[in-house]
Amino acid sequence: MGRYVLKRLFQAALVVVSVMVVVFVVTRLIGDPVAVMLPLEATAENRAVMEAQLGLDRPIFVQLGDYIADAVRFDFGDSLWQRRPAIDIVMERLLPTMVLVFSGFVLGLVLGAVIGVVAAIRPGRWMDRLFVLLGVLGISLPQFWIGLVLIVFFSVGLGWFPTSGSGSLRHLVLPATVLALPILGRIALVTRSSMIDELNTPHVKDATARGLSRARIVIAHAFRGAGIATITVAGWELVGALAGGAVVVETVYAWPGIGFTAIQAIERHDIILLQGVVLVIAVIVVTINILVDVTYTLLDPRVKFD
Repeated sequence: MGRYVLKRLFQAALVVVSVMVVVFVVTRLIGDPVAVMLPLEATAENRAVMEAQLGLDRPIFVQLGDYIADAVRFDFGDSLWQRRPAIDIVMERLLPTMVLVFSGFVLGLVLGAVIGVVAAIRPGRWMDRLFVLLGVLGISLPQFWIGLVLIVFFSVGLGWFPTSGSGSLRHLVLPATVLALPILGRIALVTRSSMIDELNTPHVKDATARGLSRARIVIAHAFRGAGIATITVAGWELVGALAGGAVVVETVYAWPGIGFTAIQAIERHDIILLQGVVLVIAVIVVTINILVDVTYTLLDPRVKFD
């Protein structure tokens, strides 16, 4: 396992460097930060001075090399928008995002696994069909649309929850629910399918013949084997929630996380802050992928890291 982890860390480093290069190129294409920061009546001399201050007058490969060297030390420079170190802004906004993502992920994972197991015990029954329908709806409905519907119904109509912002548990309920729905749907469908296959394996039938209780067979035997697929999908869903879902949900609910910060940075052409946000997300994503792969051995000792 040690060699495997070292290999994955090397691959993760290559992925992060590739992301850094792509982000560097893309941020140069989304707009001209100098034009945004200067007034309309600015002269060419004013523009040249601003470009020199930002280091944008140097050759592109020199800028890229300096960016990578500074990013390795997590020094992204000062935000063009807030005039503060970008890393400080990212770290401030990271905690709200992690709270939102963790809440939605745990909610979706637990409910999805329970629904998948219950549906698999009696396949083809009305409850199984109902749970499959709910899972498909959770995957299919757009998150931004669900978020707006919940705001109209529970916030504007009933007044139970705030429409936006953070600071209390009531602020967290709606965005966490929206973030959890697609996770719940995929986890439920994958767990159901894996459990149905696992309940028909020889070792589970042998446990049934030996008179073990139904609960012990389902939890200790069937779910342990089906958990490999569940953990795999859970890892993907956690990555998706962090890299994509959080951006949508935070924008709808004005949640002060790094997803909402990324949208603000794009609107203001703050390439420094945007580069910092994307790099931090990339590091977290590759770390999650490594942890998911290593977790396989805890569920199935037959998994080898060759």
